[in-house]
Amino acid sequence: FFCKICMEELSNVYLHCMGCEKLLGKDFNICVTCHSEGEYRDFFQMHPFDSKRRAELNHTGNMKKDNKARCKCKNGRLCTFCGYCTGCSCKCHRWFGLYYRFMSMQEERDLLSQAEEIVGSDEILHGTETKARLFSLIQGAKFDGQPTMQSCNVLSSFPGPHHDSDSTASPNFVGGSTEIEEATTAELSSRDVSLQNERSTAALIMGSE
Repeated sequence: FFCKICMEELSNVYLHCMGCEKLLGKDFNICVTCHSEGEYRDFFQMHPFDSKRRAELNHTGNMKKDNKARCKCKNGRLCTFCGYCTGCSCKCHRWFGLYYRFMSMQEERDLLSQAEEIVGSDEILHGTETKARLFSLIQGAKFDGQPTMQSCNVLSSFPGPHHDSDSTASPNFVGGSTEIEEATTAELSSRDVSLQNERSTAALIMGSE
C-alpha cells in the first residue's frame, strides 16, 4: 500500500478516491498529507493506453467547470453519479472515503484501553530515587552518605593500600598524593575515558525517564 502521489507507504489511515472506485473500478489511494495539501486536484492517468481527460477513463481531479446537460465541450457524457459532464466537470474524483489498513479508530481505542488495564499506572516505581542515584553518579558525589559505586571503583583502582575484596570501601578513603603521582599518565587517561563513558550513559538513562 503506497500513496499514488508521493509514493510513500500508507499508514493505518488513508484516503480512497470514490470516483476511481465507481467510474474506473480501480484503486486510487493517497496519504492524509497529500489529501490535506490538495495534491489530488490534478490529472493522473489510470487507463493503460488512453490518456484522454475524461472522468470515466482517468483520475480527473482538476476539472473545475460546472457543466451538465448539453455541454459545449462535447468530450463526454453526463456522469451517472454526480450528474456533471465527464469531459470537463465531473466531481467524482474529488470525493474521497476514509479507509483503514489494519484497524478502525474504535479498535485502536479498545486496544489502548486493554494495554492500560494490563500495564496499570504509567508512573515509574522508585523513579525519584533512581534519578537521585544517577545524578550522584554523574557528579561523583555521595548518595545517602554512602560512596557511589563509580567512586569506589575509581578510588580502589589507584596504586597503594587496598581493602580486602569482600569488604566495603571506606567513604573516607582517598589515595595518597604519592601513590597518585606514581600512576602513569596512560593509566590516568584510561580512567578518565572510562569515567566519562559511564557519566554519558547515566545521563542518557536520566533523559529517557
